[in-house]
Amino acid sequence: MLDRKLKYHSLPEILEEEFLPESIPSSSAAHMEKTTTTAMLAWIFQVAGKKPNFLVGGIAENFGKSYGLGGGEEFILEGDEYDSAIGTKAAKFFHYHPDDLIITSLEYDHADIYADFDAYELAFRRLVNLVPRRGRIVVWGDADAGQALRHATEKAFAP
Repeated sequence: MLDRKLKYHSLPEILEEEFLPESIPSSSAAHMEKTTTTAMLAWIFQVAGKKPNFLVGGIAENFGKSYGLGGGEEFILEGDEYDSAIGTKAAKFFHYHPDDLIITSLEYDHADIYADFDAYELAFRRLVNLVPRRGRIVVWGDADAGQALRHATEKAFAP
C-alpha cells in the first residue's frame, strides 16, 4: 500500500467515515468494564427490538461475536482510549462522536501512550466534550475514581 501510495485508514477512521454518519452512536469508555458494558447495552437494544449495530472489544456472549450490523439506527461502540494502529496516533474513541456516553471507571492505564494520569484524564475530558448538548453522559465509579470522573466531566455540554 505504501509503495503504491494507496489510500488507507484505521478501523476507527472507517467507522467514523462510512458507518457512523447515518447512525446514532453510543459509546462505552473506561479503564475497566467497557467490553461488558458495551455488550450489555447492545443486548438491551437488541431485546428492545432496536436492531443495533455494535462493535465490542471481545466476543459478546449473547451474540456469539464481537460485532453486528443489525440495520437499526443505533451503533453501540466500545470506546477504546488506546491509540489507532495507523494514521492518527490518538485514542480510538475520538473517531466515534457519541451522542450518548457511558464512563464506568477512570484509572491510569496505557503508560506507553499517556505520559501520566493528567494526560490520560485529558483524553477522557476531550471525549466528554464530543458529546453534543442533545446527548447524555452516564458516569459510574467507586469512591477512588469519583474525583477523577467528576473532573473529567465537569465541563460537559451534555447532561
